[in-house]
Amino acid sequence: MPHVIVYELPKWPVCTQYERIKREIRAAVASVSELSLNSEHVTVTLVVGSGETSGELILVEIHKLYSREERTFEVRKKLAQAVSEKLLELNPECRKVECEIHPIDPEFNYWDFSKKETKKK
Repeated sequence: MPHVIVYELPKWPVCTQYERIKREIRAAVASVSELSLNSEHVTVTLVVGSGETSGELILVEIHKLYSREERTFEVRKKLAQAVSEKLLELNPECRKVECEIHPIDPEFNYWDFSKKETKKK
Protein backbone atom coordinates (compact mmCIF):
# COMPACT_ATOMS: atom_id res chain seq x y z
CA MET A 1 0.00 0.00 0.00
CA PRO A 2 1.68 3.21 -1.13
CA HIS A 3 2.03 6.09 1.27
CA VAL A 4 2.13 9.61 -0.20
CA ILE A 5 3.63 12.44 1.86
CA VAL A 6 3.05 15.99 0.62
CA TYR A 7 5.27 18.72 2.10
CA GLU A 8 5.03 22.51 2.02
CA LEU A 9 1.30 22.91 1.52
CA PRO A 10 0.16 26.47 2.15
CA LYS A 11 -1.72 27.20 5.35
CA TRP A 12 -4.56 29.08 3.65
CA PRO A 13 -6.89 28.56 1.81
CA VAL A 14 -5.81 24.99 1.20
CA CYS A 15 -5.99 24.05 4.89
CA THR A 16 -9.78 24.05 4.75
CA GLN A 17 -9.68 21.37 2.07
CA TYR A 18 -7.35 18.73 3.53
CA GLU A 19 -9.79 15.84 3.27
CA ARG A 20 -10.59 16.76 -0.33
CA ILE A 21 -6.87 16.97 -1.16
CA LYS A 22 -6.24 13.54 0.36
CA ARG A 23 -9.16 12.08 -1.57
CA GLU A 24 -7.95 13.64 -4.84
CA ILE A 25 -4.39 12.37 -4.34
CA ARG A 26 -5.64 8.85 -3.62
CA ALA A 27 -7.72 9.02 -6.81
CA ALA A 28 -4.70 10.26 -8.79
CA VAL A 29 -2.65 7.26 -7.64
CA ALA A 30 -5.50 4.88 -8.43
CA SER A 31 -5.85 6.42 -11.90
CA VAL A 32 -2.55 4.81 -12.94
CA SER A 33 -4.07 1.54 -14.11
CA GLU A 34 -0.72 -0.27 -14.37
CA LEU A 35 -0.40 -0.13 -10.57
CA SER A 36 -3.59 -2.19 -10.07
CA LEU A 37 -4.54 -0.17 -6.99
CA ASN A 38 -7.73 1.44 -5.83
CA SER A 39 -7.90 4.56 -3.71
CA GLU A 40 -8.46 2.55 -0.50
CA HIS A 41 -4.95 1.11 -0.94
CA VAL A 42 -3.33 4.56 -0.66
CA THR A 43 -2.58 6.56 2.48
CA VAL A 44 -1.76 10.28 2.40
CA THR A 45 -0.05 12.58 4.89
CA LEU A 46 -0.16 16.35 4.36
CA VAL A 47 2.48 18.60 5.93
CA VAL A 48 1.83 22.34 6.01
CA GLY A 49 4.81 24.60 5.28
CA SER A 50 5.96 27.14 7.80
CA GLY A 51 7.47 29.81 5.57
CA GLU A 52 5.98 32.61 3.52
CA THR A 53 6.79 30.76 0.32
CA SER A 54 5.08 27.53 1.34
CA GLY A 55 2.80 26.36 -1.39
CA GLU A 56 4.91 27.74 -4.25
CA LEU A 57 7.04 24.60 -4.33
CA ILE A 58 5.41 21.39 -3.12
CA LEU A 59 7.50 18.31 -2.38
CA VAL A 60 6.06 14.81 -2.66
CA GLU A 61 7.47 11.49 -1.51
CA ILE A 62 5.83 8.19 -2.38
CA HIS A 63 6.86 5.26 -0.20
CA LYS A 64 5.81 1.62 0.19
CA LEU A 65 5.25 1.03 -3.50
CA TYR A 66 6.44 -2.52 -4.02
CA SER A 67 8.70 -3.15 -6.99
CA ARG A 68 7.10 -5.39 -9.56
CA GLU A 69 7.97 -6.18 -13.13
CA GLU A 70 5.01 -4.15 -14.46
CA ARG A 71 5.93 -1.10 -12.35
CA THR A 72 8.53 0.17 -14.76
CA PHE A 73 10.30 3.51 -14.83
CA GLU A 74 7.61 4.80 -17.21
CA VAL A 75 4.80 3.68 -14.89
CA ARG A 76 6.48 5.36 -11.90
CA LYS A 77 6.92 8.50 -14.02
CA LYS A 78 3.21 8.36 -14.91
CA LEU A 79 2.41 8.09 -11.18
CA ALA A 80 4.59 11.11 -10.35
CA GLN A 81 2.94 13.08 -13.13
CA ALA A 82 -0.61 12.17 -12.03
CA VAL A 83 0.03 13.23 -8.42
CA SER A 84 1.93 16.38 -9.42
CA GLU A 85 -0.71 17.51 -11.90
CA LYS A 86 -3.45 17.00 -9.31
CA LEU A 87 -1.56 19.12 -6.75
CA LEU A 88 -0.97 21.87 -9.32
CA GLU A 89 -4.67 21.84 -10.14
CA LEU A 90 -5.71 22.01 -6.47
CA ASN A 91 -3.24 24.76 -5.56
CA PRO A 92 -3.21 27.61 -8.10
CA GLU A 93 -0.40 29.41 -6.21
CA CYS A 94 1.96 26.48 -6.71
CA ARG A 95 4.56 26.93 -9.43
CA LYS A 96 6.34 23.59 -9.15
CA VAL A 97 5.92 20.09 -7.71
CA GLU A 98 8.90 17.80 -7.16
CA CYS A 99 8.07 14.12 -6.70
CA GLU A 100 10.29 11.30 -5.44
CA ILE A 101 9.24 7.66 -5.56
CA HIS A 102 10.98 5.18 -3.28
CA PRO A 103 9.96 1.67 -4.37
CA ILE A 104 10.46 -1.28 -2.04
CA ASP A 105 12.30 -4.28 -3.39
CA PRO A 106 11.35 -7.15 -1.07
CA GLU A 107 14.59 -8.98 -1.87
CA PHE A 108 16.82 -6.12 -0.75
CA ASN A 109 15.07 -3.70 1.61
CA TYR A 110 12.07 -5.28 3.28
CA TRP A 111 11.84 -7.51 6.32
CA ASP A 112 8.82 -8.73 8.23
CA PHE A 113 9.06 -9.80 11.86
CA SER A 114 6.14 -11.31 13.69
CA LYS A 115 5.68 -11.97 17.34
CA LYS A 116 6.05 -15.65 18.13
CA GLU A 117 3.14 -17.27 19.85
CA THR A 118 3.84 -18.92 23.17
CA LYS A 119 1.97 -21.98 24.32
CA LYS A 120 0.03 -21.74 27.55
CA LYS A 121 0.96 -24.28 30.18
